[in-house]
Amino acid sequence: MSDKVKAKKANLPFKRTRKGRTLSSRVSSKNQVTIPVEILRQAGIAPNELVNFKFNKSGEIVITKADSAIESLFGALSGTYVDFDLRKERDEWGSKY
Repeated sequence: MSDKVKAKKANLPFKRTRKGRTLSSRVSSKNQVTIPVEILRQAGIAPNELVNFKFNKSGEIVITKADSAIESLFGALSGTYVDFDLRKERDEWGSKY
């Protein structure tokens, strides 16, 4: 392997695109599909993020960015302590122990 690697040219006045970059992909023999980079960028999907697949009413496959496990918990317990006085509860604990 070569010890020298070509340096990337920076500060170009235009956006470079690779030749042959398309917005389509072929299904492999292992039933895998590569999503084009431009589509991922527009959807805000980064490497190693989970995506969900589903069908819409017209039978098209829809790919959406999955919520992270932590984000899915945000707001899950809202309204749980509406009529709960935490300070009163803590004061009662202190008197018992």
